[in-house]
Amino acid sequence: MSTRPEDRTPDLEPFSKADLAAEEKVQEALIRGEKLANLGRLASTIAHEINNPVFAVMNLLYLAKNQPDCPPPVKEDLTKAEAELTRLSQLTQKTLLSFGEHGNLGLVSIPAILEETLDLFESRLMVNGVKVEKQYLSNNTPVLALSADIKQVCCSLIWNSLDAMAGVGRLKLRVVERSVRGERFARVIVADSGRGIEPSARLHIFGPFFTTKESGGSGLGLWSSRLLIERYGGSLRFRSSTTGERKGTTFIVDLPAVD
Repeated sequence: MSTRPEDRTPDLEPFSKADLAAEEKVQEALIRGEKLANLGRLASTIAHEINNPVFAVMNLLYLAKNQPDCPPPVKEDLTKAEAELTRLSQLTQKTLLSFGEHGNLGLVSIPAILEETLDLFESRLMVNGVKVEKQYLSNNTPVLALSADIKQVCCSLIWNSLDAMAGVGRLKLRVVERSVRGERFARVIVADSGRGIEPSARLHIFGPFFTTKESGGSGLGLWSSRLLIERYGGSLRFRSSTTGERKGTTFIVDLPAVD
């Protein structure tokens, strides 16, 4: 009995290289999505667990700095510690309310944030002999953001720079105003004279869980920093060299400026 053409089962073609590549990309996307979902659940759990101890320590710091016999230098250090715990509390609250909530935005002066951040690293800068060069060409270009978010980004970038130098070096901080297609931006530049980022790592530097630190790291600092900056309509980029006179890494943050 003859078989009609429409009843015949078509021959199955073998998978091509393009098909296999597409399948691999899908699998990578699924794995990445699962990692990020797990990260979100982990972050919420950690935020919930540390919130109560943070408030307890803040109360103890308040009592300590208000003791009648508390020396002024000690009171100043306790005030700084209290401010950092307040920032930590704000970050945990944001995580509990779902990562990405903006909360109450305000006008933020980036030079002021950088100065506060440098105060936190004062001891490490002195011990390692790092020379800090500051150039704030734009003090009156505020951005609309949460100061805790901007401080988190500044802390992450400066921390990475100090790790990359691992000793004597130069840390350059620069704030300028840029105009792109009629839109004003506050540009923050954090540059170091460290070892630089190897070419093989540059494509992954903003990926979650990726780190080049010899001492080990979470691999979340640059990833979360980029997310924060992009949430405000800005961008975070870098350039790096491992040889020559320009050895080191420069991170460039652009944030929309407001009047």
